[in-house]
Amino acid sequence: MRFSFFVTGSALVLSACSTSSTTSSTNQPNIRVAGSGGAKTSDAGRSDASAFASGGTSPGGGNAGVADAVSAGSGGAGANPSNGGSTASSTSSGGASVAGSGAEATSGGATSGGATSTGGAGTGSAGTGSANNAAGASGALATNGGSAGTSSGAGANSSVGGSNGNGGNGSGGNGNGGGATASGGANAGGAAIGGGSPGAGGDTGGSGGASDAGTGAAGCGPLTTKLVTSSLETPVYMATPPGDSRLFVLERTAGRVTIIDATGKKVSTFLDISSKINAAGFEAGLLSIAFHPSFAQNGAFYVTYTTASVLRVSRFLVPAATPNAADATSEAVVVEAPQTSHHNTAGMLLFGPDGDLYVSIGDSDDQTLPQDLTSLNGKMLRLAVDPTAPGYTIPAGNPFVGRANARPEIWQYGLREPYRYWFDVPTNNLYIADVGASSWEEVDVVPIGKGGQNFGWPIMEGTHCYTPASGCSTTGLTLPVYDFPHTGAETAIIGGTVYHGTRLPSCYRGKFFFGTYDSGVIDTLSLQGTTANVAVVPGLGDPDVSSFGQDANGELYLIDSDQNISRIVPQ
Repeated sequence: MRFSFFVTGSALVLSACSTSSTTSSTNQPNIRVAGSGGAKTSDAGRSDASAFASGGTSPGGGNAGVADAVSAGSGGAGANPSNGGSTASSTSSGGASVAGSGAEATSGGATSGGATSTGGAGTGSAGTGSANNAAGASGALATNGGSAGTSSGAGANSSVGGSNGNGGNGSGGNGNGGGATASGGANAGGAAIGGGSPGAGGDTGGSGGASDAGTGAAGCGPLTTKLVTSSLETPVYMATPPGDSRLFVLERTAGRVTIIDATGKKVSTFLDISSKINAAGFEAGLLSIAFHPSFAQNGAFYVTYTTASVLRVSRFLVPAATPNAADATSEAVVVEAPQTSHHNTAGMLLFGPDGDLYVSIGDSDDQTLPQDLTSLNGKMLRLAVDPTAPGYTIPAGNPFVGRANARPEIWQYGLREPYRYWFDVPTNNLYIADVGASSWEEVDVVPIGKGGQNFGWPIMEGTHCYTPASGCSTTGLTLPVYDFPHTGAETAIIGGTVYHGTRLPSCYRGKFFFGTYDSGVIDTLSLQGTTANVAVVPGLGDPDVSSFGQDANGELYLIDSDQNISRIVPQ
């Protein structure tokens, strides 16, 4: 399956085109664990979004999908899971309930006052607020050896209510089948992380038995969007220079970069290269922008755009006298990659923490190129750029420097359409969301600064054989940490960013936000060792995601196919 942008009227649309290739039925490694509430596995559809992956099902069944992603409760790992998962707090399938004073967690979901680690009665009075975001009760009883502490909260930051996150120094307990139990009581987001000894055999544990029960997106509380603007033409990407309050939005088919302020008001047209681009293809036009790390001093920035035959990366300059208007005549071409088709273009730019420029280039719908090291297509490039000169030099650490029949610009290969990727410096991880073909979408995560990986396309699609359809060799391949099938409308992954802002509840920090275009579902992914914990973000409705953006404060924005740019905020 491939996805393509095109314009119908004024809307940016993403189409999916089938191919005739098939995938094998080989099993995937133990890589998907669900957080509470929004839990899912790759094999369960979105309709079972509230099912627990830790060796059992959501008590009472999870049958509400995204709209009821909290129906399995958001406090702990669920009510006494039978084979894995911790018993940090008793939850059920009815959605979070507001319990009375000292209520036990029974069949109504996670109580918001007096919930205990193993189901004993709490001692606090009922919290106030909505069922999902009730204020926590004080004095929740820590049963496994911990002293009673106090816990309070308000709004989305305390969706679990009676968790003894401040002073409940419980010793944890033994997981029944693989999920780790709480060490010190549940945290403010209802997390049951670390502490207890993992049991044996549960899926939720992955390596070492660590689970993410309660810390998934649903456990963090619902989010929503606040419209910033809908007045731009086919917006496809948004970026901000370090420390800058302006928002720079790329209008793909118009060939413009437009500056807006935080209210959505247009400040100026920053760059107009409409005469240079060819936007006739489904994924063509002005595609990405990256600001030089010293942009405030040198005014240098880089864009990717398509012509009739190439994907081009160019540098432009901003005169000091006109900070809101770049000099369109200052273009210096950095690199070009042939485009036999405007499918699978990619073309995202980011400066890495090493100061080098990274360029993602799709396979241009030619499956012979990603494994061909003489071609730049289907690759991630790493280039050393000088803002005062055209072109680039090759960083000394690039993995194919000095190798015969290999381009030294290549950093990683075996990619199909790495449409979006992100450097998460705090964890030293590079996240790549690679759009699949017939059946599988994938997220690759590798250490920053380590190149040379072969991500497998077209030998593999996700963790499944593609060419050949069965019996393929995975020797030398780096497989994704997470992949998911095309179920229903889920046919194109849209990568995002790792959140480190302050507007959203703290339990979202460090999570990678991504979406699927056709389904409108937005997920988060976090890693515990080699285990990918994925959960649906509740409350965001059904946006057809075109891209994510981030401002200088690390806050998240969403661009959808209806040409809306919205800020993601707590509900």
